[in-house]
Amino acid sequence: MSTPLPLAVTMGDPAGVGPEIILRAAARLKPRIDAGALRLLVIGHRSALRAAAQIIPDAPEIPETTEEADWP
Repeated sequence: MSTPLPLAVTMGDPAGVGPEIILRAAARLKPRIDAGALRLLVIGHRSALRAAAQIIPDAPEIPETTEEADWP
């Protein structure tokens, strides 16, 4: 298997639309993420992402990390 393409996205203002847009984009990218072709890193406030997940139907779960070692 080839190395997954890393994609880092900053959330922007946690009170803005960034968290919702990220979750909607992640939902569209889910097949590539699940296949191991893409690795997504969201940089931002985790509680804002959790709150957005409550209002986005079928929002994908985005694992949380605080360790640099978890990211290539």
